[in-house]
Amino acid sequence: MNYFRRMKPFRLLCKIMSILVVAPTLLVVAPAPARAQNQDTLYVAVVDFINKTSVGGDEVGKIASDALVVELKKSDSFEVAMRSAIQEGMEKLGLTPPLSRRQLLRLGEEVVKGEYGQASAMIEGEVTGVRIKGKPRQAEVTTVVRMIDVLAGEVINGAVAHGVSNLRVGYSGEDDQLVTEALEDAAYQAVKAMVSYIIPQATVQNTVGTNEVLLNKGAREGIKHGMKTRRGSRQGRGAGCHPE
Repeated sequence: MNYFRRMKPFRLLCKIMSILVVAPTLLVVAPAPARAQNQDTLYVAVVDFINKTSVGGDEVGKIASDALVVELKKSDSFEVAMRSAIQEGMEKLGLTPPLSRRQLLRLGEEVVKGEYGQASAMIEGEVTGVRIKGKPRQAEVTTVVRMIDVLAGEVINGAVAHGVSNLRVGYSGEDDQLVTEALEDAAYQAVKAMVSYIIPQATVQNTVGTNEVLLNKGAREGIKHGMKTRRGSRQGRGAGCHPE
């Protein structure tokens, strides 16, 4: 037997058999880790704004919403649904703009994005003012943005934003470009205001009395004494949060 063990073909055969024994475990491919969503990131869907002015028609509303989406994506606070997902949801539900509050919430329940599930909030808005003034010409716009919680059906964030186009001496182009620039500026101002107003998210660890709760976050995360939750209960004390 020892003679056979010393033979090269025998040793080679043993190695092959060993590989075949462990091959099933080597061939098991570990699943790729799922992309984790930041707990403080809100998944939102934006519908086209309504243009309430006499300038530009529906296209102005679409430009305003697209500009807002661009600014939302630049922040670390929001994940934004793709326009195609919103269109599919509207077609499935048979919805046409403008949407009522109930229709908007139904759309939010329908719009999904992979492992993130349904949209946490819907964003709607209006363009309420467009004006071209001065020499050199400059566009001024006013937009109203509302973020509505899908589950609660309540407005949880929003902004009234004023945007202006860049001053261009000797500009002889179309006013459409000036309006687009102003809408982009308004979108930047709106998202800036909305990010600063985001209500911190925390987990309730315990209740304190009848109108206070103990949270797992505190002052460092922006929670202050006297803040209210979306459901109206008091956030009296958070971990590490002290009354001012």
